[in-house]
Amino acid sequence: MSLEGGPAWMVTGNLLVRTDESVVAVKILNGSRYEHFADSGRRVSVRGENERVFSWSHCSYLAE
Repeated sequence: MSLEGGPAWMVTGNLLVRTDESVVAVKILNGSRYEHFADSGRRVSVRGENERVFSWSHCSYLAE
């Protein structure tokens, strides 16, 4: 999958994550919080492969 969006300081354009087709949302640990991405329903060609695009939806913080 390809990731897009998120806070201005977070570079997602070059991030690729492998998942199976049943995955509809992912979260990535980023310091003391998780960045959440949801399936956008779109696909893009990345390095010759048809990848799903996941768009940033929100963040959540780790409990102390």
